[in-house]
Amino acid sequence: LIVTVFKNSPASIAGLQAGDEIIEIDGILTKNYTSEEFSNLVKKSNKDSFELKILRDEEEKKVILKRSIVTLDSVSSKIYEKKFNSTTSAND
Repeated sequence: LIVTVFKNSPASIAGLQAGDEIIEIDGILTKNYTSEEFSNLVKKSNKDSFELKILRDEEEKKVILKRSIVTLDSVSSKIYEKKFNSTTSAND
């Protein structure tokens, strides 16, 4: 089951979506594969592209996934200073 598809990744370009279930890769049934087993299958291959059969909303679809280097944006952060308003009561 695809959990996340990164923007501009091969999966995104192929049209894969979070929630899609990959049931075949190049004719090999992968429906019960763990993510690690699926990853190893792809990593060990010398192919530049793969034909995936996916299940989306109870409909089977075929997509071509092209291998490429994925660059993810790094996360940046900024610390904001909290500003508090003080109030006084008439009893102070």
